[in-house]
Amino acid sequence: MRLLERSGWGAAWRVNWGRHRAFWRDVLDVVELPAGPATLFARIEARAAMRGGAWDVFGWRGDDVLFIESKQRGNDRLRDNQLAWRLAALDVGVLADAFAVVEYEAPRSHSGA
Repeated sequence: MRLLERSGWGAAWRVNWGRHRAFWRDVLDVVELPAGPATLFARIEARAAMRGGAWDVFGWRGDDVLFIESKQRGNDRLRDNQLAWRLAALDVGVLADAFAVVEYEAPRSHSGA
């Protein structure tokens, strides 16, 4: 998210844990989306007709949008509801290249040796 902001994009984490449904700039720092991106996101959610599946980070700059999903390398994959959410976004006109999966390495645990 910070890299997007440094490149002139607006961006927010999509929080959808349990009863929490919001966009965050940082942990518990709720942000309101600008009107255009908010309308697009609402159209995708309505088309998807499901509670979950939104990707982790939503970015916008002018008419361009990005959806980024973070996954642990070798131990995580896109879930069916995330793939369905992507299809809903494509159905409302979002371009396929507006989606990216970013993989990260899990920190290695150290034994107490």
